[in-house]
Amino acid sequence: MTVALTWSVTLGGSAIGSTLDHGSKNNGQTTTAQEIFLRHDGANDITALSLYVRQFSGTYGGAFTAATDYTEIMGWGDAATVAAFGGVQFNMDYINAYPAAQWPDVTTKTSTYGFVARTDVADTESTGITLSKNSYSASGTDGTIPVGTSARFEMRVQIPSDEDTIGIRQFDVAAVYTYTS
Repeated sequence: MTVALTWSVTLGGSAIGSTLDHGSKNNGQTTTAQEIFLRHDGANDITALSLYVRQFSGTYGGAFTAATDYTEIMGWGDAATVAAFGGVQFNMDYINAYPAAQWPDVTTKTSTYGFVARTDVADTESTGITLSKNSYSASGTDGTIPVGTSARFEMRVQIPSDEDTIGIRQFDVAAVYTYTS
């Protein structure tokens, strides 16, 4: 049996279309965090679910190329200075109202429930970050979306303050998981 994973911006809402716009920000700014909901239509739990960032796979409309954007975004997460740090960031602590302490920064790139995508962390399917049980219940199991449950997390993009190239950046966020019918 095939199971469909639905990404939406509201609980039980329609699937996100082809793109999710994080808006326009200046250097040194962070986009407003967007809450993303994940649910599935399977008769059994999804397990071993992890998230990762990959090169944009749609019709590219950015300022450079999809490959250039991906490399740059990973570099933002890899950065070792405050001025160069940024990137695609996740907070999976829904049950505690997404506390600020779970958002990554240049010195704590991975917290208990938060991370920034970077080299060897959420940059490929094999290095994805396991979905936290706190994305739906403190008593759940990491990496699992139980039947009839929606998991949720927040995502944002931080633009480094020393970014020198203006333009649109595009990327995909994807999930890999196991489903047994």
